Amino acid sequence: METQVRQARIAAPIVVNNAEAKVNSTLETNLAHMESYLLVTESEATAYQFMKTDLNFQSDQQLLSYIKVKAINRFNPNNTKIGMS
Repeated sequence: METQVRQARIAAPIVVNNAEAKVNSTLETNLAHMESYLLVTESEATAYQFMKTDLNFQSDQQLLSYIKVKAINRFNPNNTKIGMS
């Protein structure tokens, strides 16, 4: 029994250290993903703003309609049935 207690005392800090490492790794990975997503989103927003200005859209709705049409055109029209309002 005493041997098992000693083994547990030796193993416990290792288990805790591994768990903390996993937590830190997950946090850093998630932070990197969030920062990347933010940069992409900011870049897209800037591009859409320039597009709205350059194409002389008068409203956000016109820009959104344009984006919808562009997205739809990426698909094979033979396999796509849509309705737009």
